[in-house]
Amino acid sequence: MSLNPLDLLDLGSLALGIFSKGAEAKAKKAAYEANKKSAIEDLHLTYADLEARKMEEGIALAQQRDLASRTSLSSLGIAQLSAAESGVAGGSVTAISNDVKRGQGEYNDSLTLQNELMLSQMDRTLSGAESQARSRIAGVEKPNAWATGLSMAGMALDTTSSIGARNKWGGG
Repeated sequence: MSLNPLDLLDLGSLALGIFSKGAEAKAKKAAYEANKKSAIEDLHLTYADLEARKMEEGIALAQQRDLASRTSLSSLGIAQLSAAESGVAGGSVTAISNDVKRGQGEYNDSLTLQNELMLSQMDRTLSGAESQARSRIAGVEKPNAWATGLSMAGMALDTTSSIGARNKWGGG
């Protein structure tokens, strides 16, 4: 069996088609990997930002509690001094002291609740960022080597069939 010019043209077309499919698969893989890397990097940046914010909020909470404690102790000291200078003692001083301590406790409880709500919101933000990263990765078609190989094999079979039919029927 000899090859005629049409057969050579078919074989050249097959070679270009296979090269093209290989290049397309390589480009898809590169795009998929670049997108995946970018999505993961963005997620890490979001995570780092949230962790830094949590740390800042923790420091701010500690400062608020410290200030409240100092203010409470100062108020309690002033109340006790005023009571002593006025000659008041006993149950009245204890009641004032208990009121100041109760107020400090309530304030600390409200700070704790605010902190817990803020941390919960940050956790939801992180969950959203993780979901967004997964969606970004899933949104870019992952290359399928099996499908690319089958496509190339189909192109080869078509070319072989075309050459075979042309030579069988004497069309060359």
